[in-house]
Amino acid sequence: MRTKKSLGQNFLNDTKVIFRFIDVLAPTPIDTFIEIGPGKGAVTFRLLPRCKKVIAIEKDDLLAQRLTNKANRQSLSNLTIINKDYFSAEEEISQLVNDPDNTSLLYISSLPYNVSKKILFSLLYEEKGFKKGAFIIQKEVAEDYCSAIPNAAFLSRVVSLVATCEYMFTIPKENFTPMPKVTSAVIKITRKDPLIDSVTEQIDFLKFVRTLYQFKRKVIRNSLKKMFSTTVADELISKFRLENKRVEEVDLTTLVTLYKKCGNLN
Repeated sequence: MRTKKSLGQNFLNDTKVIFRFIDVLAPTPIDTFIEIGPGKGAVTFRLLPRCKKVIAIEKDDLLAQRLTNKANRQSLSNLTIINKDYFSAEEEISQLVNDPDNTSLLYISSLPYNVSKKILFSLLYEEKGFKKGAFIIQKEVAEDYCSAIPNAAFLSRVVSLVATCEYMFTIPKENFTPMPKVTSAVIKITRKDPLIDSVTEQIDFLKFVRTLYQFKRKVIRNSLKKMFSTTVADELISKFRLENKRVEEVDLTTLVTLYKKCGNLN
């Protein structure tokens, strides 16, 4: 079966790596998994015996049919295939989230590199019932998500505002078919109590921080001067003790407080 580059199809081919990936979430018989892009089912059919059920969202028609046929042959009742693109399956995901039968809902996915950021942002900041998940993404991107001060990348702020992110292990290119051009890594994301409750404010905060990161090679004062007068920027720098600091050196709590203070100035 030919893979489709447009869908970012690279399939795990190492059984030990697959089990190690599944073990990141330590599945139990009460867990319901949403698997995004199950592909040929390498993870899916090894996960099924260890959890309550798997809902697999697969965009590729041929792969979805292949998964369905295999499930039927094995008389598996705890696998549901949703033959849709993840972003077109909002109604189905909403039903899963609101189903009282799904007391423990987890996400697992080897995410296509070209949409991994978009999907993770959706899970974190939209009503997808996200509490915990394990994901395979590009290694350099994984490192950014898990970075910390004094070298905190913007992606680490996207996660850390509402969740924790752990870099679990690296996966060599050779463990995929076809072999991708980049090395991959597994991250585990776990939701926590957010530093900002309102989703609207969370998005506004990230836009504010994104502006600061546009000048990340310079001290944060230069970024603030793009938003306020020099006098106001200097007052903020002094108040928050940010002299000579770059945005990647500033802790998240301080950035949230700075954001709220700046909001009061507008």
